[in-house]
Amino acid sequence: MQQLIEEGQAQEEGQSNPHLQMVNSGTIDRYCFLWGKKPMRYLGQSYLHPVIVKSDRLPPKRLQQAKQAKIIVSGMTKCLECALDQDGSFLAGKSTSIIFTSQTCHFYYLLGVLNSRLISFYLKSYFSGNSLKGNYLRIGSPQLRQVPICIPENPILMMKLVSQRLTETIPSKLQSLDRQIDQLVYQIYGLTDLEIQIVEQAKL
Repeated sequence: MQQLIEEGQAQEEGQSNPHLQMVNSGTIDRYCFLWGKKPMRYLGQSYLHPVIVKSDRLPPKRLQQAKQAKIIVSGMTKCLECALDQDGSFLAGKSTSIIFTSQTCHFYYLLGVLNSRLISFYLKSYFSGNSLKGNYLRIGSPQLRQVPICIPENPILMMKLVSQRLTETIPSKLQSLDRQIDQLVYQIYGLTDLEIQIVEQAKL
């Protein structure tokens, strides 16, 4: 893989990259990728704009995955960090997991649930024995498969909140949206006031 990675160029807002952009656990944040904002470390090398120019040299299955809409999940994290690749622009690097869904409308819903405080609390509670140095959780397919996903009959409110979260840039409004999403997740999962208090007071 390393021989396929090259240092690309910064893209102007609204401009699409002609090459697959690569991200790994270190360049995934909640709701967004840090491509071009934070250097990606890969096998001792550092890239600020890592791209795969010769994507036809990727294994066919890997290339097909990269070009699909998907949620990419950081594999080493203190709280679950998931970002949405709607256009199939990103190649998920080492130590990440990929989530696909046949129902496009549920991408926003899943993104909100997975990035919520409750799911991070769940993972920390059940898989703390699998922690890495520094209390980083190791998140992979086995852990993600055990996350209980409740989907209400009408996921529209969650989708609207996540849509706002993806486009907002003001820190205070981002915090407000995060709180609203967390409260909605508590409601969807039927938590009691005491259970909510336990989750809110947990160190994540």
